[in-house]
Amino acid sequence: MFKKKIAFLCISLFFYACGNTENKTNDCKNKIDVSNIKIKTEVIRFEKELFAQKDSNAIQNILKKYPLMRDRFFGIKFSKDSLKEEKKLIASLTKMVNEKHLDTLYNDCQKAFGDFKEIENEFAEAFKHIKYYFPNFKTPTIYTTITGLKSFGGLEFYVDKDMIVISLEFFLGKNVRYRPRREEYPDYIWQHYHQKSIVPFCLLFMANGYNRSDLNDKSMVADMVFYGKSLEFVKRAVPCMPDSLLLRYSQQQIRNINDQKNRSFLWNHFLEKKLLFSNKDLDKKAYLEDRPYIAEINKECPPRIGQWFGWRIIQNYLQKNKDVNFQKLMKNQNAQEIFEKAGYNGQ
Repeated sequence: MFKKKIAFLCISLFFYACGNTENKTNDCKNKIDVSNIKIKTEVIRFEKELFAQKDSNAIQNILKKYPLMRDRFFGIKFSKDSLKEEKKLIASLTKMVNEKHLDTLYNDCQKAFGDFKEIENEFAEAFKHIKYYFPNFKTPTIYTTITGLKSFGGLEFYVDKDMIVISLEFFLGKNVRYRPRREEYPDYIWQHYHQKSIVPFCLLFMANGYNRSDLNDKSMVADMVFYGKSLEFVKRAVPCMPDSLLLRYSQQQIRNINDQKNRSFLWNHFLEKKLLFSNKDLDKKAYLEDRPYIAEINKECPPRIGQWFGWRIIQNYLQKNKDVNFQKLMKNQNAQEIFEKAGYNGQ
């Protein structure tokens, strides 16, 4: 058994075993030709229409024009007293568009995102790949908006089969004038919010529409397999997306986990602690959710390492079961079967 600090850190001056160049082994994996697949993307700049108005009647008309934004993004449809809640929403949005400091935030977003064409094209390419694997896929409408960092209702982003909504101010990057409260978005989470993260964030949520799972299986490995399938979905939608962007890991963290000695050490930790079949919420929270690092291992271990191992299990499964295509994998609810047939052992 390697000692924790020795096994996981690249301590040599020459980065012994981890290498000193960016890992490219998985980039562009499963790249396919989608040039003949036709899709139509629609982007609605909701924030432009909203900030062009200053009175409540005009804002009420905008909400009537875009009922999906009103009902789903702002949650009016799910309210017990929708009329009362809609009045509150109209008052809140009216206050927002008349707030002096929000003009600055609005202008920052318009300057940073321009006509939104670059991100629209990224979505379009991803949608083509999804349609290749799932021919019945219907292209969702993309809405951009501003919520005053959720101070005036809404979310940082929202995804379902019909629509994708992006609150632009959440994705301006590190050097911003305004940011959410650190208690809600600490630095280790906030650092992942930038323009390049918009598409992978949304695609991870889109994967939920295709990723079948057995809700009665509460084991760690069931969650790992679920996350692994979702990561594979995103990678297939954007084959050339760097693993560092997909996983939200630094290049150094990617090099570390791709070193076989480190990987074996981490996998042995899961085995020795009997984590794979643990049903404990605290275990799953520790190894699957966001945090600065995994303290149960050491400060150098990146967060969500269980998700990454889930992806490794899925990759192994697909390599060893050539008769199973990607669509069939996503439909398979039996995580235990997938894990057993993957034969993964820390490779």
